[in-house]
Amino acid sequence: MGKYKKFVCVLGLLFFMVIGARAAHAAVIQQLPVSNPGFETLTVANGVYSPKDWKTWWWSGPVNNPPIAAANYTENEKSGGQRSVFISSVSTGFAGWVSSPITLPSDMISFRITAKLKTSQDYAGNKPRFWVSFQNNGNFLGSYTTDQTEGLSLGDWTEVSFTVDRSQFPAGTNTLVLNLSTTSINAATPASGKIYYDDVMVEASDEPIPVVQQLPVSNPGFETLTVTNGVNSPKDWKTWWWNGPSNNLPASAANYTEDEKSSGQRSVFINSVSTGYAGWVSSPITLPSNMTSFRITAKLKASPDYSGNKPRFWVSFQNNGTFLGSYTTDKTEGLSLADWTEVSFTVDRGQFPAGTNTLVLNLTTTSINAATPAIGKLYFDDVKAEASNQSLGPVVFTLKSNKFASWWNLGDPVVYQLNAGAVPSSAKSIFGSVYNSDNKLIAQVPVSRQTFLDQGWSWTPSEPGYYEIAFAYQQNGSTDLTDLPVKYTYSQTDLTTFSRERYSLVVSQGPTKPISQRWPTMGFSYQLSEGENAMKLADLVGFHFARIHAVPWGTQFVIRAGRLNRPAVFIIGRDSMSKLTSCQVTASI
Repeated sequence: MGKYKKFVCVLGLLFFMVIGARAAHAAVIQQLPVSNPGFETLTVANGVYSPKDWKTWWWSGPVNNPPIAAANYTENEKSGGQRSVFISSVSTGFAGWVSSPITLPSDMISFRITAKLKTSQDYAGNKPRFWVSFQNNGNFLGSYTTDQTEGLSLGDWTEVSFTVDRSQFPAGTNTLVLNLSTTSINAATPASGKIYYDDVMVEASDEPIPVVQQLPVSNPGFETLTVTNGVNSPKDWKTWWWNGPSNNLPASAANYTEDEKSSGQRSVFINSVSTGYAGWVSSPITLPSNMTSFRITAKLKASPDYSGNKPRFWVSFQNNGTFLGSYTTDKTEGLSLADWTEVSFTVDRGQFPAGTNTLVLNLTTTSINAATPAIGKLYFDDVKAEASNQSLGPVVFTLKSNKFASWWNLGDPVVYQLNAGAVPSSAKSIFGSVYNSDNKLIAQVPVSRQTFLDQGWSWTPSEPGYYEIAFAYQQNGSTDLTDLPVKYTYSQTDLTTFSRERYSLVVSQGPTKPISQRWPTMGFSYQLSEGENAMKLADLVGFHFARIHAVPWGTQFVIRAGRLNRPAVFIIGRDSMSKLTSCQVTASI
């Protein structure tokens, strides 16, 4: 029997290892071999050094190849390693660096292209063009370009990426070629400066890879000023006072400053207001139609005397300039803003009013207490908006067992189902990792999102005991697992909510014995505040009787004539964890 049990355990372990390996393979993102991705290796031709396995090209230019002085490697600017490459701005067409062909695995359907970019301070008359060409055994089939740099500040090294799926490939494509270029955009503006590229990477997956792109927030760091009637103010931002005595704030109450800034040279401030809410309003931000989730971020700081107000960082929804609604969520509650603090929130397209095609950002302060004088300032800087085709916000959903007190009998499947929240469409699998009372991992069970929604997560234990399950979810295109902790509330302590990493459960040898077969001296102490659940749990455990307390503590605990024939015994020190569970018992006094 022992050998058979050991064989079953080993077989079960192998089964879960196979299941885990299959699940991991399905979500893998593999890095494809880009030759000389950091431009560290040089080659010599005719006495001239250049990055190995890269060449230069000038599309629609006066010559096919730009001169060495206009496109070369450099050791003065680099994101990583010792070198990067640069391209000088061009007066016509587009020019840059071309990689060696990259072979595409036939079983991969989604490809993410990434590079680090930086521009010189005098870069003008051009913009970056970071794109791919499709080939079949060296024959050009077509290209794909998407502008992921629009609105980005490239004054420092910035990672830029885009995704292209196999469905966008011309028929017969078996290799990709990367093109790191600069393109002329304005013949009236002299072409000047350089653009640098470094740390190129290509990734592939057999599932769609999540796309996260930065949206163009105009003047996000308030560095660019404009002059109106002799007064300087941040370009593409305006001030507004909602429910105030006037729509516009005086310049002394809302302006830019060079005394406080998170980065760069400037930030904006708003004085506390005595009524309503006031602050800065961005220019409208166009929303990509294929993106479903949007994350808004800014840096905030409050002056030491800031009071009578609180921050209100929110968005307005518009359709071609027409106001449709707004979304506010308080992400600053409890934060210390004595120093610059990054605050962000996420809003999904499902929360947009119908017809929304632009967002407007609102950086405001709001009055919260008329009895407290409104004083001090609130500062904002480094505003950012991002979009993704998958949820950017934290996934919030909880699970519950299908048995009272998470108590099962041996032979019954342990089942956990959705309790609260929503499982996002981007979640691929729900994983349950089972630990025994020795804290040994004994099982890892994945189920698909749809199976979880239809039937729940299930596992059938092979022996009785105390177990704990750590749940996690895995998103499409990711190998990472995100934990799903269980939260409890307990009202009789200062800490009313606490989280545990695992769900606890019991698997009993069999059904609880009837009262007649229970040990007659096995009882438990019960207080009126514990409720019916305490009785039900005690019954599952197998207690024979309950000792009910009656002590003269105020109006709740009064011994009434005829109710009790003898004094009750009071015992202090019951384990408070039983407040989180429950039970039923036949009581005898």
